[in-house]
Amino acid sequence: MILPILLSAALQNADPCSPRMLPMVTTSLPYVGESGEVAGLIEFTSEASTSGRVLVVTYVRPKVAQVGPFTVEGDAQIQNLTNATANVKYRMSNRIEDGFVPIFDQGSPLCWDAEKQRIISDYVFEVPGQSEITVPVDWSVTIRRADQIADINADGVVDSSDQGILLADFGSDMNRSDLNFDGTVNGADLGILFGQWSETFQLGGG
Repeated sequence: MILPILLSAALQNADPCSPRMLPMVTTSLPYVGESGEVAGLIEFTSEASTSGRVLVVTYVRPKVAQVGPFTVEGDAQIQNLTNATANVKYRMSNRIEDGFVPIFDQGSPLCWDAEKQRIISDYVFEVPGQSEITVPVDWSVTIRRADQIADINADGVVDSSDQGILLADFGSDMNRSDLNFDGTVNGADLGILFGQWSETFQLGGG
């Protein structure tokens, strides 16, 4: 199986994401499961063609972002109508609602365009001449609230569980605990965590 080549990674505080490419014709519809249920997902289909190549990408993602996993699952079908091997580029762009930010896994090739609130993923598909291939375009990130960036385990509160994760990562460059995106997990990040502490308790009644 020929897998797509993901292009260079960019984290939240790195260089801007790749520039826009020529537009594709894109449609979106609520995703309906095999049993007919609508599961809060949306399905996108993007198509583009030239005299030598045809590209059709279909993927499913959450309709709206929420704290927790945000997963894209789909595939790209690429047809090379020429005799020579071709490198076909594809740029996927997914907008995340205002007030939320993605946290990428270590070494992720995804890019966050904070100005446009978009997660960008870039691909190059190598397709032999006179061939058609189908390859996956799957990825996942963790979504946090921008004003609760210290919710490291994405359970809705900032508490001792998040503190334990941060302390385990202390001194490293782990993205999940680098709350100010400066490349190091240190006292500044711990200060952010304590500033957002939201562990709840119940007052005793009479």
